[in-house]
Amino acid sequence: MVQSKKQLVFILLGATAVGKTDVSLKLAEECNFQIISADSMQVYRHLDIGTAKPTQKDILKIKHHMIDIVDPDEEYNVADYYHEATGILQRLSAEGQMILVVGGAGMYLKRLLEGVFRGPGSDLGVRRHLQKEARDIGNAAMHDKLKQVDSKAAGRIHPNNIRRVIRALEVYELTGQALSELQESQPEPEDFRFVKIGLQLSKTKLYERIAQRTDDMFERGFIEEVRWVQDRFCLTDTIRKSIGYRDVLRYIEKLQDLEYTKDAIKKATRLLVKKQLTWFGNNDSIHWFCSDQNPSREIFKFIKQEYSRD
Repeated sequence: MVQSKKQLVFILLGATAVGKTDVSLKLAEECNFQIISADSMQVYRHLDIGTAKPTQKDILKIKHHMIDIVDPDEEYNVADYYHEATGILQRLSAEGQMILVVGGAGMYLKRLLEGVFRGPGSDLGVRRHLQKEARDIGNAAMHDKLKQVDSKAAGRIHPNNIRRVIRALEVYELTGQALSELQESQPEPEDFRFVKIGLQLSKTKLYERIAQRTDDMFERGFIEEVRWVQDRFCLTDTIRKSIGYRDVLRYIEKLQDLEYTKDAIKKATRLLVKKQLTWFGNNDSIHWFCSDQNPSREIFKFIKQEYSRD
């Protein structure tokens, strides 16, 4: 039996402030990639400056996924990301699209690489019906409904995470099987060949970029962004504990001054980078390029070589 060719998926990774966004946009334009973000904070709407999102102009020019998908009062975690991102991977693959995953969230990338859930696609009619039912009877009642058909999934999903509750119920209605059973029966990700491309810089230059980026965030209105979001949403613990937002919130509450706030963000970001570099350093399958040497050309050549192997 002839095996079908695997879908080639490139992953552009690297530490915070190493330059992933700029390189990804150049590669996407050159190679006609669609981009799937693997950033744990860019999923939130309205958190733009503090998460260093691509600009709206860039998002309109290059198709991005997994950016601006939940409000700041909705909890979002690795499991949520896995289920949504793998669904997008499947759809883009079926459409014959070229895919570039971009991010530095090690746990998100790890979970994405562990396996692709081959569940049913979304059914807009079923989903809208379930969304209306949730509005009518409330989150707790919908969660109780899930318990009746899939107690394992209900045990893993918080009642207030109504998006995942609805997805689990949607899968059950479409297949007659529990989501947890389908997930446990999934094989390894044989349909995809993941190629990891890493961007790296010396720590000295990386720390210089972190300092400059932090200062730029405040010049662009980071404090005003946090005030605006805080006035309109009950922020999740994830946001309240995240680098940058937690510090500006403390500044707004007059618990620390501006210079201390900036220094705290720079220090916390440097610590994050150390953890990221350790995580990436333990992975010997990453193909590294120096982001200080205009690496887009060399990466493009590498991508062409990988496609020629298929």
